[in-house]
Amino acid sequence: MDAELFLDLYKQLEQTLKGRNSYYNSRYESPVIRFQNSSEGKAWRDELDTIRDIRNLLTHAPKVNGKYPVEPSEEIGAALQEILRSVEEPKKAIEYATWAEKILVTTPNSEVVPLMRMMELRGFSHVPVVKGEEVTGVFSTSTVFSYLIKNSYTMADDMKVSAFGDLLKINNHSTEFFDFASRDALYSEILEMFDTNYKKREKRLAIIFITRNGRRNEKLEGLITPWDVLGK
Repeated sequence: MDAELFLDLYKQLEQTLKGRNSYYNSRYESPVIRFQNSSEGKAWRDELDTIRDIRNLLTHAPKVNGKYPVEPSEEIGAALQEILRSVEEPKKAIEYATWAEKILVTTPNSEVVPLMRMMELRGFSHVPVVKGEEVTGVFSTSTVFSYLIKNSYTMADDMKVSAFGDLLKINNHSTEFFDFASRDALYSEILEMFDTNYKKREKRLAIIFITRNGRRNEKLEGLITPWDVLGK
């Protein structure tokens, strides 16, 4: 690839990052380095190391007979172009979500035993509890476990979901929690939420529910689990 084109693409990458997110607009660190060290840019970490080295050499090393001392390969140039495209057209988180119509949900008045059978049949460990179209809680395998411990390992055959009471609440699960994001959230933002939670090693972030503006009192439009985004 022509060295001037390579440098121009690198500059475009810097400017696009600065204009897209205040995190990349730092006085003390290159936006490319910040991107490289973020959850969003980690997939390109090795390529960006090479790209930055080439850029620094082209920028700071003296030319020889008016020519740059090195010429970037077509392969590394193509990688730079692909990175730039991914930054200019970032993916939306909703692209990775399970849409509301495909989500198994329950209500406070639903019977527990048929719900548990359906969860086992479909391989679900979590089911949103909805009132109208809003998520008011989550029924999960850990919900049942916590209930049995508190109630001498007994559970009535005809009990309703509402009998689990406070154990259903979003913030009351013993080992996990749930969060909300807007339908316009970027894939990188969702990835960062899961990645940050993993690094803290506190309660596990099990599901991010998608609503129009990321508010809990809005209609459920979809959900995202760590398996939907991590490792992609």
